[in-house]
Amino acid sequence: MSLAVADQALFALSNFALNILLARWLTPSEYGAFAVAFGIFLLVATTHQAVLIEPMMVFGAGRFTERFSAYAEAVLRGHFTFTGVVSAALLVVAAIAAVTDHAGFASAMLGLAVAAPFILFQWLMRRACYVCSRLGHAVSAGAAYMLIVVPGAYLLYRAGALSVFTAFALTGAASLFTASWLRWRLRLRDAGERFDFSQMLAAHWEYGRWALGTGGLNWANSNVLMLLMPIFLSLAAAGTFKAAINLIMPLWQTGAAVATVLLPGLVRARAEDRDGPLGTGVLAAGIVGGAVYAVGLLAFGDALARGLYGGQYDLGFPLLLWLAVLSFATASHLGIAVALRALERPNLIFRGQVLATVVVLPLGLLLMLFFGVSGVLAASAIAAVADTGYCWWLLQRGIAEDRVIGHRGHS
Repeated sequence: MSLAVADQALFALSNFALNILLARWLTPSEYGAFAVAFGIFLLVATTHQAVLIEPMMVFGAGRFTERFSAYAEAVLRGHFTFTGVVSAALLVVAAIAAVTDHAGFASAMLGLAVAAPFILFQWLMRRACYVCSRLGHAVSAGAAYMLIVVPGAYLLYRAGALSVFTAFALTGAASLFTASWLRWRLRLRDAGERFDFSQMLAAHWEYGRWALGTGGLNWANSNVLMLLMPIFLSLAAAGTFKAAINLIMPLWQTGAAVATVLLPGLVRARAEDRDGPLGTGVLAAGIVGGAVYAVGLLAFGDALARGLYGGQYDLGFPLLLWLAVLSFATASHLGIAVALRALERPNLIFRGQVLATVVVLPLGLLLMLFFGVSGVLAASAIAAVADTGYCWWLLQRGIAEDRVIGHRGHS
């Protein structure tokens, strides 16, 4: 557990520091362009997570554990095919933006086209370390990534070369280096057999279609309104929204790390009928962690924002209040979601995201028009609370059904 937290902490701290530096050194409009491009990246990453990474976490620790090296190579083939298509599409978008006189956005999309395959390659290799219980490798890669990204951003700034494009290029280069090293350390190239690629695709789609729907809705809940801000408000407003969200990114990243390392263990525990105490601990950790973080935001968030951003962004009490609610709800939801995934019930998480989408999009657009960035955060927080409560109810039903099926299986 400690290695998993250290791994995620290193990557989260690196990306958090990069975001803070960009928000501090770029203009609000430039940082808004970065935020919009990163929102598009998250849509790509959501698809990648759903159809490649998350199924690998479940199947690599379960049905394909004895053939993991060969199986992981098949997953990598899927990764390079998927990201190749994505990069080509992003290059087309960048070209269109350039010829329509949107140079800043074109530069951002060009950088994203170059970096996205390597960033996602790194994500995939780090998760493979979790499946193989080689968390020390992931921690070493995290340290190397930090030593490249943070000093690299400073050197670019000092040289007058820091921009949205060079920021993406920097993260892409660091990701390629660390991912390649992890692949070598895990010895995936040494697989003595070849895994049936079509079998991998079929298994991943059977599981991942629900995760894809859930992830797509989650992305919509978190990013669609931000992508609309340049239309209804301004690029600077999108930059302010991203600057506010940065304050809760450490919580999300750490929670995701803990959930990632616990998922294979919960799957194994469920198979051995000993998942009750571990599942309860996961839920409690999410709730308590979210509550502590929310209180900290209310007490110190304003001073923290002033110090981090050099006064460039004004985050008053309304923004911090809704950030606190959002952080508590999403941290609680992480614990519930990992329990549902261990039950192999991603369809129940999908239902919660449907509810959140129904709430956040119309309410968020309305509140954006009246209250700006604060209104978007309010809608996001309200939707997160509704999603978390509904998923908790669904989890109780799922646990009850699982016990009935397990009891019949032992009869």
